[in-house]
Amino acid sequence: MAHPPKGSHAVEKKEFVLDRAQFLCYVIGKIQSKEHRMDMVVSFPGGKRVEAQYKGFTIQTDQPEKSGGEGSAPTPFDLFLSSLGTCAGIFVLSFLQERNIPYEDVQIVMKTEWNPDTHMIDKIDIDINLTEDFPEKYKNAVKSAADLCSVKKHLMKPPAFAINVNIGCKAPL
Repeated sequence: MAHPPKGSHAVEKKEFVLDRAQFLCYVIGKIQSKEHRMDMVVSFPGGKRVEAQYKGFTIQTDQPEKSGGEGSAPTPFDLFLSSLGTCAGIFVLSFLQERNIPYEDVQIVMKTEWNPDTHMIDKIDIDINLTEDFPEKYKNAVKSAADLCSVKKHLMKPPAFAINVNIGCKAPL
């Protein structure tokens, strides 16, 4: 094999030494990589706080004081419920904006029915409260817009879950 001439842009050879855990983390990352993958890194900054690094944002959660936290941020479940309401909200807002319909006094109110036996929510009602002068011809269409929410769609057709435990791995932030 010929060597590149002097002054060319040759790639400098570097040696990498990986221990077994680092190698496995590298291989696992390569195997799991997909074209449409969205990675999130979750960390534990102290107390009952848990943070997620996702798409350049730090999403903070905490537990209420009665559960040993400081109540400094929403709980993960609060964020889950908020994602449903705000997801419906962005579709309603976009619908209104595309038709130049005033949206400043429009509200979405989400109500949940908690089942004390299962400790889960049995029903979620989303009320879209429109102004009195809202055009009647768009009533069903605005409901359909809210129904486009991708968070709701994922609940209706849930993804597969795989939980893996990797010892000695640490994801880059």
